[in-house]
Amino acid sequence: MSRQHARLMRRDGGFELMDLNSTNGSYVEDRQIHGAVFVGAGSQLRLGDIRFVLQL
Repeated sequence: MSRQHARLMRRDGGFELMDLNSTNGSYVEDRQIHGAVFVGAGSQLRLGDIRFVLQL
């Protein structure tokens, strides 16, 4: 994971994940994202080699 890899912000009752032009990419449900996407509870995220599930 890069030092400034991605940003996760609370927005409109969920969260917005924004990739910050990371080298290894940011993924939601195994799909690489470009820019920002809305994610909710239960979303599977991967930042570089680190995987986690978003829980509220």
